[in-house]
Amino acid sequence: MSVKTPRDLVNTVISEVANNHKIGVKDIIGRRRLPHIVRARQDAIKRVASLDPARYSSTVLGRIFQRDHTTILHYLERTAKSKRRAEATAGN
Repeated sequence: MSVKTPRDLVNTVISEVANNHKIGVKDIIGRRRLPHIVRARQDAIKRVASLDPARYSSTVLGRIFQRDHTTILHYLERTAKSKRRAEATAGN
């Protein structure tokens, strides 16, 4: 049984998201801003952040995804807002 390091776990999550969205890992980490790539990137950021919120601050996530920490905060706030809106719609 192999023990995964935090970096291995992050790489696994990014690879899984890339496969689910049918794009490459380089697309998630890269600079392209096509809508389907942005959605995959946001999904990857959200999933990595949820692994251990104390370990993966916006600064750390920014380094992993080669983004400024404010961009990471924007992604996380946007997904939280979208989730709240979906829950409110489902409640009606």
